Amino acid sequence: MHISGNNFQGGRKRTDYSYFFSKYNHIWGWASWRRAWQHYDVKMSTWPEYKSSSFIKLVCSSRQEQKYWIDMFDHVFNNMIDTWDYQWTYACWSQSGLSILPELNLVSNIGFRSDATHTKQKSLFANLPTSDIQNLMHPLLVVRNEEADAHTARYMFNTKFNLRKFLRKLKSSTLFSEFFRPKTN
Repeated sequence: MHISGNNFQGGRKRTDYSYFFSKYNHIWGWASWRRAWQHYDVKMSTWPEYKSSSFIKLVCSSRQEQKYWIDMFDHVFNNMIDTWDYQWTYACWSQSGLSILPELNLVSNIGFRSDATHTKQKSLFANLPTSDIQNLMHPLLVVRNEEADAHTARYMFNTKFNLRKFLRKLKSSTLFSEFFRPKTN
C-alpha cells in the first residue's frame, strides 16, 4: 500500500535485498497508489469496529505495542491529535497492507525547526544521512520483516520505553552515535 524512502533501523542490516516489507509506513518521502489511498479516511470511521474485534493483535504482537496503538488511534479518532499520518497507518493496517522500506536510508527530514508545523523538537531521526541504491535487488518473497518492525516499535513509537523522556534527557552525542552505529545480524 505504501513505499517509503525512510530507513530507521539505525544501520542494522535487515535483508540482502534493496528493500524489505514492513507494517510501518514512514512518511518522510513516500508514495502510494490510488487503489491503496482509497482506503484513507481522516475520521477513521471503522476504528470502533476494528478495535472491538481485537484485530490489532494480528498486527502488533506485544501487549505494549497494542496498548500504544490503541491509545494513539483512540486519540486520533477523538480528535485529540492534529495529524493525518496515523490515519494512514490505520488505513494500511485495516486493509492488511504492507509498506516497502529501503535497506538504506534514502531520505533525510531537514524540517525539524521551531517554525515547523509538527516537527518542532529535536529528534534522533532528523537530518539522517542518506545513501543511494546501487543495484536494485528485489526480495523473492512478500513477507513482513518482523525483526525490523520490532525495532521500529521500540525506538520510534515508545512501545518499550518513553522516547520523549529519553530525548529530553539526551545530552551527549555519544548516545546518538551508539544508536546509529551499523550492527551486524
